[in-house]
Amino acid sequence: MKQLFYLIFIIPLFSTAQKPCATIMSKEQMDKLYTFQQTLDKSPYLFLNKTTKYVPIKVHIVGNDKGVGYYKPDLLIASFCKINKDFSPIGVQFYIKDEINYINNTQLSQTKDDEIYSVTDNYKDPSSVNVFFAGSSDTYCGVYYPGLDAVYIINGCQGINATTLTHELGHFFSLPHTFYEWENNTTPPLSSQEKIDGSNCRNVGDRFCDTKPDYISSRWDCNTIHNRIDPNGVSFSVDSSIYMNYALDACHSRFSNEQLAAMDNNLTSRGIINQNMLMTNPAVPSLIYPIENDSNQNAASVRLIWNKSEGASLYQLQVARLKLWETAYLNILVKDTFYDAKLFGNWQFNWRVKAISLSNMCGDYSDSKSFFAKIFPIGLTELSLDQNSIKIYPNPSYGNESIHILSNTTCQMTVVDITGKEVYKTEIVKGSVFDFLPSQTGLYLFQFMLDGKNMCKKIMIQ
Repeated sequence: MKQLFYLIFIIPLFSTAQKPCATIMSKEQMDKLYTFQQTLDKSPYLFLNKTTKYVPIKVHIVGNDKGVGYYKPDLLIASFCKINKDFSPIGVQFYIKDEINYINNTQLSQTKDDEIYSVTDNYKDPSSVNVFFAGSSDTYCGVYYPGLDAVYIINGCQGINATTLTHELGHFFSLPHTFYEWENNTTPPLSSQEKIDGSNCRNVGDRFCDTKPDYISSRWDCNTIHNRIDPNGVSFSVDSSIYMNYALDACHSRFSNEQLAAMDNNLTSRGIINQNMLMTNPAVPSLIYPIENDSNQNAASVRLIWNKSEGASLYQLQVARLKLWETAYLNILVKDTFYDAKLFGNWQFNWRVKAISLSNMCGDYSDSKSFFAKIFPIGLTELSLDQNSIKIYPNPSYGNESIHILSNTTCQMTVVDITGKEVYKTEIVKGSVFDFLPSQTGLYLFQFMLDGKNMCKKIMIQ
């Protein structure tokens, strides 16, 4: 997995020409579902099993040939939190199987059907739910391909709190649309139209008796009244809350009990539940530096440091003005317990961190702290740790650990503490390793005169 990921907030927008879903359930799937639905009349909901079931999702993130256009992993984490909440009534806990699979394929990123059908099987993990996040589509937001048994999600349709992935996973686990037989704005004969009194609910429509009739196969707003007339001439309103309809995402909140029972049955038959999954719950991180109300931070490079949480695979770092986290200035995932942020000068910022494991992405953020970032007119260029000429390690340093400076050229080094006081000055000889042991903890600025340039690196001593 990549070490650092940047956030771009994507809000799902749908044109009238774009369908939210292009899934067409196969006859074989519908026949299997119908057989199961008949059992519900005899033993309703007895098939619901709320025992926790860990279900792997193999995540495939598709960019173009140059690796541009990847779905953002921080949005992926938000999506996993969402689907785990949506499927919690049957005890499903989705998790990311192994490493994320990054695919560079322009045709696939544009969801060209020929490419999808020719290469999908090459990437699939047979023991997982396979979900591909791709860049664009002119016709849909998401689709489940029964023949491929794989889900494709368009990046821009799976933003914060979107239900596109929930909807497509519903298809994956056997659910049709609530408006089944009304697809593509077709009108079935009266004999195939579901009645609001439920008298034919098991034989027409989606064949679930606890979902209302639904005749709307285009995108619709739940704030708009959509009354329909059933075959008996009775007026009824369509239920916008069910994930498997075409109402806007904000309208959705649930699967019906019969839908849940059907998905639980389908999941059990697939044999992909991981019985040996060990759930890890990383502790909420503690923020170490900057300290609360620190007013002496250089906006050009603010080192943010937090403690390590056992079991954490990643950390989500947010830096925002006025605690406006939804529009955070910085919202990234990192593997380390620190990050050097470049911020605007003369601003007050708040920051917080969340520990993430691939089996539990919905933990709590730390309490936030504030600091003030200002412009330091020292004219220094930040020195990268991977620069070939000078290497400084470790950073941060813990306890009585010395800082090692390895230089491939002779240069002057000056060490300055957080107050601006010079605490050490020496010449670093080419090819030598110089050890520096600070007398106390805190932030130090290592300044180097290198090739006629002033360069620096911040080092935190904890």
